[in-house]
Amino acid sequence: RIHPKLVLVYLDSDLAIVDKEAGLLSVPTENQAKISALEVLSNYLNDPRGEATRRSFFGTADIVKPLPVHRLDQYTSGILCIAFNDDARRHLIKQLRSHDFLREYIAYGDGDALESKGTWRNYLQLDERGYDQQLLNEPTEGATEAVTHYQVEEVFARHHVAKLRIRLETGLKHQIRIQAAAHGMPLIGDRIYHPSTQKAVGKKGAKLPYGFKRQALHAATIGVVHPSSGKKLLFQSRIPVDMQELEKRLRGE
Repeated sequence: RIHPKLVLVYLDSDLAIVDKEAGLLSVPTENQAKISALEVLSNYLNDPRGEATRRSFFGTADIVKPLPVHRLDQYTSGILCIAFNDDARRHLIKQLRSHDFLREYIAYGDGDALESKGTWRNYLQLDERGYDQQLLNEPTEGATEAVTHYQVEEVFARHHVAKLRIRLETGLKHQIRIQAAAHGMPLIGDRIYHPSTQKAVGKKGAKLPYGFKRQALHAATIGVVHPSSGKKLLFQSRIPVDMQELEKRLRGE
C-alpha cells in the first residue's frame, strides 16, 4: 500500500498495475486539485529514499515518469494499468484499440435484466467541453460506437437488482454507466445516470438508495500482453468492502 487509497500490485520497467479505492482520481485533471493515482505512484518511485528501488526495477536512479494508459472514474474502484516509457504505452494503447486489452468490471444494476447475457451497442458523443456524454441509437457525425458485453452473475429478485460482470470492448467516458442506464439498469449510487439517486442527492437529508454513496462499479480484471516479453499477464481485484456490504444488504443479511 503506497497511499491510503492505492495499492501497488505489480511493477516492472515497462508497466505498473495499481488498485485504487473510490474517491482517488486516476490521472491529474485541470479542475481538480486532489492528488491522482498517477501522481501517487510517481511520488512513491521518485522519493529520494527510493533510489535502490529505481535501480532495481529500471536499471538507473533517474527520475521515473509514469504515463497513463487508460483511466477509471474518480468514484469507480479497481485496477488500473500505467506505463513507464513511450514504447510500452504505445503497445498497450494499441491493445486497447484492437480490443485485446481485457477489462472486466463488477457492477450492480438497479433493474431487471431482460437476458442472462448480452451486448449493449450505442453511439456516444461528448459535448464541446468534453464533459457530458450523450447517448445516440444511430450513427451520427462526431459520435463513436460503444460496445459493452454483460453477463448476469446474480439476481436479487426482491430488490430487482442484478449483479453484472461487464467486459468492455470499447472504452469511452462513462460508457458502462450511461449504457446500463439506457438499457434499464442504472448503476446503484450513480449520481448522474440513476434518476432515484439524482433526486435523493437534490433533497437535503434524503437517504441514498440502498445507502450506497457512489456508483456501484469496480474494475475487477485486467489482462494484457506484456509490451516487451510478449507474456500474457492477468490481474484481478476483489470487490471492496463497501460493495461487499451492499451485496449483504441486497441479500437481506
